[in-house]
Amino acid sequence: MSSSFITFDLVGAAIDSAAAASARAARERAELDAARSRWRRVTARVRVHEQHCVSSGAAEFVVTAGADPGLDVRAIDAACAALEAELVAAVGKLAAWSQTRRRAEVDAELSVALADLAHREAAAVDSARREVSGAMSRESAPDRSGEVAKARSERVEQLLAGLLEPDSALLAAGAEILRTTDPARARLLTSDLSRRVRTANLATEAARAHRTAIAELRSDTADLRVPGPITDLLDRAETAPDPSTAAALLDQATTLADRARAAERPEPETAFVLDAVTAALTDLGYTVDPVTVVTPGSVLVNRPGAAQHSVLAQVVDNEISLRTVRTSPDTRPDDDRTQDRALCEDIDQIAAALRTRGVTPGRIRRAPAGIAALPLFERAVSTAPTAARTAKRRSTTTERSAP
Repeated sequence: MSSSFITFDLVGAAIDSAAAASARAARERAELDAARSRWRRVTARVRVHEQHCVSSGAAEFVVTAGADPGLDVRAIDAACAALEAELVAAVGKLAAWSQTRRRAEVDAELSVALADLAHREAAAVDSARREVSGAMSRESAPDRSGEVAKARSERVEQLLAGLLEPDSALLAAGAEILRTTDPARARLLTSDLSRRVRTANLATEAARAHRTAIAELRSDTADLRVPGPITDLLDRAETAPDPSTAAALLDQATTLADRARAAERPEPETAFVLDAVTAALTDLGYTVDPVTVVTPGSVLVNRPGAAQHSVLAQVVDNEISLRTVRTSPDTRPDDDRTQDRALCEDIDQIAAALRTRGVTPGRIRRAPAGIAALPLFERAVSTAPTAARTAKRRSTTTERSAP
């Protein structure tokens, strides 16, 4: 039976000792890629922390990333772990320092309201004492002056000091709580202030996480061949008018980055198997076509003697597929079937060559030649002048110049 689409099921495929070095090299490349990605992301977090320190006026908590650890995976992992630990400690110190400063700012902002509250509470207690009669004399009356004021002010100060970022509206709300003379209303306003502080802190945390994610992704994709589209999305995510739009743009950038990374650096197993497929086909006389195949894990090869047909080899989802494709729109159906049958005749040799390269095919599925129209995969035409074109142009020019 001839075939136009042949799939090798790689579930359970074995890698023999001759190919162990190649497989190990593929895994090591993946480990290095992961380590370098970790380093780029942690240094991005360090830069975000530095910006936070500078904007807060706390440059003493800035962390320095140090020299690039190079290309040794263990050295990179060690450098990342040390830098992450230093960053966690610095973030904690900055948070403690910020809370202390925030409490001082709250005390200063609320000083007038606090003094007014204490004065009113003391006046109320004095009035109550003057009304005491009978068994309770002025001297024996319990002195609760300032207790209510202290409890209320401590609660308000605690809430406002817990703000991650200053908020003048919440400071004003705290002052209003201290000025109110109705205890029930004060309790209601305090509950509302607590809710608003939690909401503000959640928004601040989300905004910080968003900025950090953008910085990490920007840093981690800087080495891509074409980072421009991702950078554009990240730029828009930074300046988006609302959080939902910003999050959506960041998601788009992340998805695009994942696809770009997959296209440039396939998974280790995919890269190894694709190398084996390419080598197996090359051993049989096929040549790699000078066309860039955008799909990750794929290669286009030319069969000897075929001028308008090629073979598209792909490694996807633990399968190898080999498909005859047309490289010209002017092929005839008979030629399509002939090239499809020729590929089918090579399958046993391709499978044998794969085994020698360390990939043992499992299940092989075949489809008859001509069962479906061959897809068109047009070759890229070089714009560089060839010797034949140059000679032809010169000849034409000479003929036109002749008398």
